[in-house]
Amino acid sequence: KSQGKRMLRERSSRTRHLIKCCFPLPRGTMLVCLAALTVVVEDSQAITAGFVGNAIHVNPDSRGAGRARRVRDWAVCSACKLYVLPGDPRASLAAEKLRDQLGECDVVFDAPATCNEASVFFGEDGRMELLREKEKAGAGFRSDLPDVLQNLCSSSTLQRDPLVKSLGKNVGRSLSIVDATGGFGHDSLRMACSGHNVTCLERDPVVYSFLADSVDRLRQDCPDLWHERMEAKGGSLHLLNSEAMSWLRAAVEEDVKVDIVYLDPMFPSSKHKSALPKRRMQWLREYLGPSAAATPQAEQEELQQLLDAAKRVAKKVVIKRADDGPVVGRPSSQIVSSKVVRYDVYVSS
Repeated sequence: KSQGKRMLRERSSRTRHLIKCCFPLPRGTMLVCLAALTVVVEDSQAITAGFVGNAIHVNPDSRGAGRARRVRDWAVCSACKLYVLPGDPRASLAAEKLRDQLGECDVVFDAPATCNEASVFFGEDGRMELLREKEKAGAGFRSDLPDVLQNLCSSSTLQRDPLVKSLGKNVGRSLSIVDATGGFGHDSLRMACSGHNVTCLERDPVVYSFLADSVDRLRQDCPDLWHERMEAKGGSLHLLNSEAMSWLRAAVEEDVKVDIVYLDPMFPSSKHKSALPKRRMQWLREYLGPSAAATPQAEQEELQQLLDAAKRVAKKVVIKRADDGPVVGRPSSQIVSSKVVRYDVYVSS
């Protein structure tokens, strides 16, 4: 409480929150947050910070204030405007629930003709739609999990899937898998439809809400296909709003063991490729904004920390990389490649 009283909370630009810590912070300090936060450590201390659901772990180091300024501009979770279809009770309820998770957030009861920033539209029956800048309601990205379940999760397709191959041959056995960077759930769904028990972690409350809504509707709209391609094979899919490092640290403390931890970091934008990424990734990059974690060096450091923690929890760690992306740490035990991505497999000692 004494430290909390010495914190100064201010509103920053673009409706983000800023907490200034005007006192030395011991390693491992946790700041519990009600909204997306950017943390700056004064007193010439630098930090490594990770968004942990509704908390941020602050670990002071000795690399100087320069790194602290970089972290200050790291938007782990940007502001997001919520649009709600007027007169739809389910849309209103879903928007209010998400606003409670985000803290202060603009809610507009209207179908936008155009957006000024990355936004979320709750349409008919509360269905979520992700809108990029200058997009209007009805033209945004909606869940494509039904297409994934229909086209990418048949037995014949999964047998050729490099992701499934990277999990290893486990005939008649369901593996316990933690997808620590769940995102929009495509990879989790494919692994679950391969007959495995998958726990999908997603740290961002907006992306998690979209994913949870997508999975719920997939179960309701395609119950027969869901049963045929997942449950009948012994697979399952569970969602959890949590940050990867936070979950891994807790698993180490509680001596939780799983078969595989899967990591799929968002690749840095390549200057050598002219093709635009898929619409969901365009929205995600616009929503998150410029990120220090998107630089190759920062990404490698973060991935190395995740890999080290995951090895203490899992028998095997699988990292999805761009085809020309650098290897994390020591060379992996196995590499499974496709045309545009590869899967680096690390076996825990």
